[in-house]
Amino acid sequence: MSAGRHRALAAPIRELGTAAGRPSCRSFRGGLRPSGDVIALLTPSLNCGRQRSGHSAMRSNSGFTLIEVMITVAIVAILAAIAVPSYNEYVQRARITEATSNLADMRNKMEQYFQDNRTWTPGGGTTPPCTAGTVAPLPTSQNFTFTCPVLTANTYTVVATGNAGTSMNGFTFTINQFNQRATTTVPAGWTARPNCWVLKRDGSC
Repeated sequence: MSAGRHRALAAPIRELGTAAGRPSCRSFRGGLRPSGDVIALLTPSLNCGRQRSGHSAMRSNSGFTLIEVMITVAIVAILAAIAVPSYNEYVQRARITEATSNLADMRNKMEQYFQDNRTWTPGGGTTPPCTAGTVAPLPTSQNFTFTCPVLTANTYTVVATGNAGTSMNGFTFTINQFNQRATTTVPAGWTARPNCWVLKRDGSC
C-alpha cells in the first residue's frame, strides 16, 4: 500500500478516535460506513438514543417537588378560608326563613283565633292559642323553638329562638299583635334590628 493511500485512510480513523474520546449525542451524517475496529470507536455515539430515553424516563417519574406541594397546600388553604365562611353564611340565611315564614304564618292563625274568641285568653275551659289542638298551635322546626312568652286578652308575642347545637344558635326573632317584627339577638358578627327580621350579616332585612 502506498504511503499516500495509508495517510488518506488514517485521517478518518484519527478523527473517529478523537470523537470516541469525547462521546457526544450527534449522529454521523457523512458518507463513511465504518467497519471492524472503527465500529468500537462509534459505540458511545450509537448508544446516544438509549441515554436520552433513560433520562426522559427519570424526569417523568421524578414526581412533585416539596415547593410545588407547599404551594398547592397554601392555595387550598386560602380557598378554604374564603369558601367555608361564605358557605356557612349561605346556610344560615337559608335557615332564617324557617323562623320568619313560621312566625308570619303564626300571626295569621293568631288573628283567626281572636276572631273566633274575641280574646287570646278566653278562659272558661277554652284552650288558649299557642297550644296543640287549636287553630293556632305553635310551629315546629329543626332549627328553631317557638314560644308565646306574652299572651294576654289583647296582646301576644311569638318568639322563634335558634336551637343550641345548630348554626342558628344565637338568633331570636319575634312578632306581636301589631305585626311588629324584631331581631332581638344574633350571633357574633351579625347586626340585630329592633324593627325587622335580619336576613343578612350586615343587618339587612
